[in-house]
Amino acid sequence: MRRLSKSDYWSVLIITAVAGWLCYSGAFYQTGAQFYSRCWQRMHVSGREANSPEQAAEWATCDEMAKTAVYRHGFVFAGNRDYAVTPQLKAVRAACPSMDGDVPRTGIWALAVQMIQDSGGTTLTDKFLPARAAIVRVFIAKWPNCAKTAKANGFPKLVKRKGSWEFDTECMPCLAEKQAIKEGQ
Repeated sequence: MRRLSKSDYWSVLIITAVAGWLCYSGAFYQTGAQFYSRCWQRMHVSGREANSPEQAAEWATCDEMAKTAVYRHGFVFAGNRDYAVTPQLKAVRAACPSMDGDVPRTGIWALAVQMIQDSGGTTLTDKFLPARAAIVRVFIAKWPNCAKTAKANGFPKLVKRKGSWEFDTECMPCLAEKQAIKEGQ
């Protein structure tokens, strides 16, 4: 095995530094720190519109970035507690965030921003890693067993099809919830 020369070490160091800076600046992807900063601004604008086309485009990524992160990781959102009529629905209700109690009206992205803020803000790794990592980090911290519980109780993964998120296969536990909603009306 050949030893690296001094110039090889410098080359590796320079390449690593440039790659780190490019990650930090978001050249390859939106970082967790960028997601938090941009979406925090969107959350605190109070009904005003974006100030520029660039800001509007940045704000438009908030919702999709959060959904992509949590759904690809296997998270599901529990429905209304009044319709959790099966053991599977009750298990998910206990282990996962709920749409009627945890998610603000503005969406999953606002929950992610609030959770990052509540955790003390972004971390050093959030400045380099993709936004998905920061979002998943705070969701796992609050609901560590959600993805595992959802899978164990027959909830299929959510996938994006034709622009919307839906279950990969038919969600059998969801059928019981739909029936309970129908009977409750």
